[in-house]
Amino acid sequence: MSTSGLQHNPSATGLLSKEVFSQESYDAELANVFGTCWLFVGHTSMIPNSGDYVSTAMGEDPVIVTRSQDGQIHVLLNKCRHRGNRVCLFDKGNSKSFTCSYHGWGYTTAGDLKAVPFLDAAYGDSFDKSKWGLIAAPRVTDFHGLIFASWVPEGPTLREYLGDAVWYLENMMLDESIGGLEVVPGVQRYRMPANWKLLAENFAGDQAHVMVTHASVLSVRAQNIDHKLGALPGRDVRATGASYGVACNDGDGAPHGLLEIRVGESFYQHDLDQAAAIGPEAVDWVRDRQVARQSNMQAQGADPVPYGFHIGNIFPNFSLVGLGTALDGVGLILWLPRGPHETEVWQWCAVNKDAPDSVRRRQREVLMQQQSAAGVFAPDDHENFERLQNNLRSTEGRKWPFNYEMGRDKRIELDDPPNWPGTVTQALSETNQREFYRYWGELMAGKE
Repeated sequence: MSTSGLQHNPSATGLLSKEVFSQESYDAELANVFGTCWLFVGHTSMIPNSGDYVSTAMGEDPVIVTRSQDGQIHVLLNKCRHRGNRVCLFDKGNSKSFTCSYHGWGYTTAGDLKAVPFLDAAYGDSFDKSKWGLIAAPRVTDFHGLIFASWVPEGPTLREYLGDAVWYLENMMLDESIGGLEVVPGVQRYRMPANWKLLAENFAGDQAHVMVTHASVLSVRAQNIDHKLGALPGRDVRATGASYGVACNDGDGAPHGLLEIRVGESFYQHDLDQAAAIGPEAVDWVRDRQVARQSNMQAQGADPVPYGFHIGNIFPNFSLVGLGTALDGVGLILWLPRGPHETEVWQWCAVNKDAPDSVRRRQREVLMQQQSAAGVFAPDDHENFERLQNNLRSTEGRKWPFNYEMGRDKRIELDDPPNWPGTVTQALSETNQREFYRYWGELMAGKE
């Protein structure tokens, strides 16, 4: 592709060319980004038994995530090797095989071709079924329940790719000392009229938009006496404690951004107050969770010990939300590209496996109320992104770059920065967005 779209790489200038969102860039990034990176495709709790499967996607490629009869997890391109028809037509299920509805070629849940109609009569002995199985992702890794896959057979391992993000995911999201996560049934899907990168980088680093875009929601919640609008404390960090951002793998490798990493006793106390309204079992859960996580992170030398992070993005298109409190459900979000001007959003809800039923119910309700197609936050973002994307289509609007200079030259110095992995940033910074496009540019230019 032309490198004109990379002239204003914001990691160097703070400016981003409109060409980053062009049809030309989109066509190239399907191969250079989605064809090379580790991509989130599901969670092991979605396929607990042999024969279980779910249909998801890697970029625009439809895939089937299966657990074969021997218990192994496979990620298979949902494309018959005969004429290219999809062999799995359902969102999820349990099966011993997948059969194409066009000519009847049949495959095992491991992707092996096992049935070809008229094989002896029409093909003869020269046809080798072992060469015509479903295309399988050559690398599939289960990371504490999160399933990632890559189309390239070699390269960084998943842990190497995640880098600094491993510590945050293991200690604040997937913490097995409190039982880990499981995904509740169902997936929410809807279309957002915006380029997928704008949605992913928003979750990776845009703290600044919250007070403006979601001002009406925050105002209502400030008056929320009965706490029916969820468990999050107010966003004024001066009143509730400290809040940081982290740029994982800053300047070197895949950039993963985390926001609202919360430090302070007030976050824990807020959860206790919320739990008291649910019942004593919820209070016990919040307390036990705090003891386990404090002990775990103190043993690793974390100073200060963070309470949680609320939002983040694992490059390129896997976002997380709802990790800031003990009473939030965790949103697992995929931003699936559907052309340069539209994104299909897939969102699952995960809850803590070992939490009491009352807490798990509250976690589901909080996520539904907040980050969903009809929640109190997502519609605000939807309207902004629709207007933004419309201007990317206009003749004059396409001439001018985006500005990502926040925190580039003027940094708010941290008096006593935490000793956590990655680059800890001020809450109001566009470091994570600049890093997002820095790595995107490297992949588009063919750098490893």
